[in-house]
Amino acid sequence: MRGVVVVVVVVVVVIVLTGCIGQYNGTFGAGKSRSEVVHEQAAHLTPTRIKASGSWNGPIATKKIRVWADDEHRAQHLRWQQEFQAILDDANDILAPQFGVRFSAELASWSYTAPLGANLEATLKELAQHDPGSDVFAVVALTSSLTLVTNDFDQIGVAFSPGRHLLVRGYSDVRERAAMEAYFEDLTKSERDLMFESRKHHKRLALLLHELGHAFGAQHAEAPTSIMTPSYSIQATQFDDASRTAILTQLEQRLGRASPKPEAPSASTPTARPPPQAARKPLALDPADKTPVVVIVVDPQGTRTIDGKPVADAQLDGVFLLAADKSKQTRIYVRTEPGSPSEVIDDVVARAKKAGLSRVLVTED
Repeated sequence: MRGVVVVVVVVVVVIVLTGCIGQYNGTFGAGKSRSEVVHEQAAHLTPTRIKASGSWNGPIATKKIRVWADDEHRAQHLRWQQEFQAILDDANDILAPQFGVRFSAELASWSYTAPLGANLEATLKELAQHDPGSDVFAVVALTSSLTLVTNDFDQIGVAFSPGRHLLVRGYSDVRERAAMEAYFEDLTKSERDLMFESRKHHKRLALLLHELGHAFGAQHAEAPTSIMTPSYSIQATQFDDASRTAILTQLEQRLGRASPKPEAPSASTPTARPPPQAARKPLALDPADKTPVVVIVVDPQGTRTIDGKPVADAQLDGVFLLAADKSKQTRIYVRTEPGSPSEVIDDVVARAKKAGLSRVLVTED
């Protein structure tokens, strides 16, 4: 039996403050109002976005995975097919430009309920018996959320590493949502909803990527910004270098390909960065996905362009509002260059979300 890797998560419910802020409406340290302090704390609890580093230069392979939802997961998540597909879509937007692979899901129901007290490893072994996965690239099981009785570590995912089988739990949000509603009462409902949905989406996306990383040979990493950190972190932004190398090596073997290598410069030719006007490689998009897409480019000077034309604040807001009217599922891609100001990137992301667009991805050219 191959080794099993388990990931655990700290369930961050909310900040615990000494004393009570009650109905106090005065000012806090540095002359900040209560509202300003609460908004700052909300920002600190909002996850950092997961980045797609565009380093793959070859063709994108599309591979099938089979996804089984067991009895308890289907009972807890009535729209589990749509929920998983949405997370897989965003995972593909991370995997394709980094590793040259994207996944299409075959969704199925699994008539299985884990015995009382069974751990995730036991369920993973049952999954491997149920579906050896000989005809697909990977087999994923979706199982029940945990009933939270403590804020200690909870097991939320497991995978054979390396292997073809992985299992993830559903997202249990009742306590976290209730705590946020109680503490962040000064925020508007839309602000609380956006904050909570950001946390929920980040956690589910990070968990799926984490377990796929294990299945493709990556081990745990120490950096809290890595997707492969042992405990879930809202600071996780990308795969660390060692994990990326391990995943590429495993995928090369399983896909029967070699990594595209950049051409080595000749001895007489000095290495130079391409000029700013050099053509960018196209985004790795699935041609079968008809979801509307808006691409904004941010250059090192902080200039934002759409289709090569600079856009002012009002124009950008107008584009986002029109996109939201067309479809709330519109994907916003913020393409950045080395040295692009982070404050400009964050402002673009904030404007998109303010317009009601939650599917915002930042990619690095």
